[in-house]
Amino acid sequence: MITVFSNRVYKKRIGRSAEIEIEQETYKYNRAKWYLVKLLTREHNGIFCFLKDFSLHMLVKMKFGFSDYFANSVIIDAKAAWSSRVELHKLEIAELRDRITVKKKKVEKLRKELKGMRAMLISCIRISKASKLKKPPKKDLKLKTYRGCKER
Repeated sequence: MITVFSNRVYKKRIGRSAEIEIEQETYKYNRAKWYLVKLLTREHNGIFCFLKDFSLHMLVKMKFGFSDYFANSVIIDAKAAWSSRVELHKLEIAELRDRITVKKKKVEKLRKELKGMRAMLISCIRISKASKLKKPPKKDLKLKTYRGCKER
């Protein structure tokens, strides 16, 4: 972050009119900064191509009536805020991808467990049907275990 004013300004030492003027300039500065951030975002996304006609410096000077010093400060702050937003967006995407992979692994694990339990259930049904027969086959009396669903 850059320093716009080099000396600290206290409200007690300045008059009310100067305080209001500083407040208005600060508000205007912030409006210009976020306007440029929005413009840079639109330009990056390909929605808005106004920057080919004018430079950022000229755009800020025309729209907000700033001097060169304030225009440069606004541009530097806006670019910093925009690049920070882009980096944060990349981090959020990476975090979301990590969460998706964790959820996929969990779903796959639950799917394997369900497959094993289903095999056990089918095995139990087969045993109950085979036990009602007079001479059941030996393979129908074997129980598939949950682990790996292999017969014992």
